[in-house]
Amino acid sequence: MCYGPPGTGLLFENERIRVWEVLLEPGESLAMHRHELPYVVITIEAATCVLTLPDGRETTVALHPGDWEYKPPEIHALRNIGPTRFRNRFVELKAYVSLPEGLAAQSASSGKST
Repeated sequence: MCYGPPGTGLLFENERIRVWEVLLEPGESLAMHRHELPYVVITIEAATCVLTLPDGRETTVALHPGDWEYKPPEIHALRNIGPTRFRNRFVELKAYVSLPEGLAAQSASSGKST
């Protein structure tokens, strides 16, 4: 299967990281895409989105400014179903060190703004 880019704009890249932006107006979608590297995603503008996996399963997520999450490599599509523009940034980790199992579990977390 041919996948699209993981973001709507590449903002920065060097030998260690790649920084992308996703900007979706209400009703817009980002086609099925592959994140080949682990990444940290930070929500900048809130929205309600549907995340679709390759097998067709869908999850609706409410995203708020300041929310962040560490994500392993994955494949999905994203659709903004809310009435507001959605914007996030994510940083792909091109050069990273594997953590010991216990420490890796602690760092694979997320944060919700209050």
